[in-house]
Amino acid sequence: MVNHPCLPIWIGCRVTTQLKDGAPVTEPVETGSTRGQELFSGKLDWTWDPLPQTIFRYTARIPGARIAPSTAPYRVIDYLVIVPDPRAIGPEALDALMQAAPPLSDPAALAAYLSREQGRLHWYFDTSWNVPGGAQ
Repeated sequence: MVNHPCLPIWIGCRVTTQLKDGAPVTEPVETGSTRGQELFSGKLDWTWDPLPQTIFRYTARIPGARIAPSTAPYRVIDYLVIVPDPRAIGPEALDALMQAAPPLSDPAALAAYLSREQGRLHWYFDTSWNVPGGAQ
């Protein structure tokens, strides 16, 4: 769809340091990484751009001031995007649902919880590894 209405989506993310063998990774790695210290977890504010030439209509930014300082060079970012059916659940009910949800740090419990809402919403969980974090 090129032209579609803005939906009241819910976006959350979790930022952690990236470890391998218990130590922060110093260069991108393909396998064997794990999540380390949690630096941020929460809901993200977003904006929607209705211009027809816009490729990515929804934009969300992780608030840098709310990310805990870390000298770890790489991060892991877990994203959760929820697309509600506006005929079945409104923004206030969705916020209440997500306030009672398991944390992003427990993807299995979160998936089980969200799966109970089939028909009212769709959800997407994705992870980005090897995200440069830079020394702070």
